[in-house]
Amino acid sequence: FSLATSQQVIGAGTKSISVAGSLTGGTVGVWQVDPTFSTALNRGTRDWHQDFAATLNGLGMAMIYSYSTELIHPPAVFAQQYPDGTSVLTSNNSIQTAFRPETESYWQQVYLETAQLMVAAGVTPALQFGEIQWWYTPNSSGMAYYDSYTTAQFLAANGRALHVFLTNNDDPTAWPVDAAFLSGQLGAHISAIQSYVAASCPTTHFEVLWPMDVNDPSTCRLNYSVNLPTGWTPGPLSAFRSEAFGYTTSGNMANAVSAIQFPITQLGFTPAQSRHIVGVFGYPWPWQRVLTLAGRANLGGISLWAYDEFCLFALPVPLPAEARRAQFVS
Repeated sequence: FSLATSQQVIGAGTKSISVAGSLTGGTVGVWQVDPTFSTALNRGTRDWHQDFAATLNGLGMAMIYSYSTELIHPPAVFAQQYPDGTSVLTSNNSIQTAFRPETESYWQQVYLETAQLMVAAGVTPALQFGEIQWWYTPNSSGMAYYDSYTTAQFLAANGRALHVFLTNNDDPTAWPVDAAFLSGQLGAHISAIQSYVAASCPTTHFEVLWPMDVNDPSTCRLNYSVNLPTGWTPGPLSAFRSEAFGYTTSGNMANAVSAIQFPITQLGFTPAQSRHIVGVFGYPWPWQRVLTLAGRANLGGISLWAYDEFCLFALPVPLPAEARRAQFVS
């Protein structure tokens, strides 16, 4: 890059502007995840999010911080891997992290530092495990369960190799030990993070964000089995937040209702403990219909994804509420 400077001259007269230095020949740096660094969140990130939490708290607004498992430029060992050794790469050019000691340690620190900055802001920590699951789709060799740690753990426990699942709709009952093992790895990963954070911040609330459309029990049987650990119930979790953007974009309102009600009907969460996130796709249909249906369920919380879409459509604040009326007929 060449370095150029300019200066605005106001009023009469002249002013001399000098230029010194050049960035020509420089090398653009690469942002990387360094798990050996003393803090997982850099200083700017911590300060901004602490100030944001304090500001919302001052306005009387509740909040929750969420992390997915996607990272850009982490150590190679972090990645979920397909049977052919290829790492999962999302459409965002990020990798999906596996459930192994190296990632567990890293994410424990991320969640703990986030809880601590919320405490410093005067807020009860609330943290979301945002789509922290096994990757949803296969490549040509199969599903993404085959990082070195996962396969070694299964071999040691069962004396044979982990079955190679080819699609997300493979029948988990054909390989029940393998499917249960994968679900257990995910559940243990989440529990370890919760325990680590709670040891320092015992008042922390935890919730899971769970996308039903890519874990549909009728079309994605394997995903449903491995991505819904048995411990994701009231007690270990303060709340359960479902989503189903695929149902919204397809206009399938019956499935959308199933997703909205899923924590209540399938997992035993109360309506107050249940949440739903609505994807703002298209205007005004069909997401507004999903928002209306979620409102009728009397959930503990409804959120929109995402802020940029909200602004793009120039949506009003507050959003229009459903107009309902009662009529007496004698």
